[in-house]
Amino acid sequence: MKIVTKQMIEYFQYFILLVVLFISSSVFLNVTQSIYKFYVVLITAIFYVVWGIWHHKHMDRLDRVIIIEYILVALIVISLSAMGLGIIRFI
Repeated sequence: MKIVTKQMIEYFQYFILLVVLFISSSVFLNVTQSIYKFYVVLITAIFYVVWGIWHHKHMDRLDRVIIIEYILVALIVISLSAMGLGIIRFI
């Protein structure tokens, strides 16, 4: 019987993150309309927040500051991509 260690689960978590980011970037590059590119960024950002919470909870390091940090990073990425794709404009 093989015992799954905490380090193996951590490697698996990072593998999942890399696979999702690779798929997201591939889809982003192959989509032509800006709104669909924005949806890809939005879904990826939501996944990033959920993944960060899952990862830190598993590592017994989850606290409110880490959750806020992941949410703020995701919001910054969403905002910058919306501006870059022309979804929102300030001028």
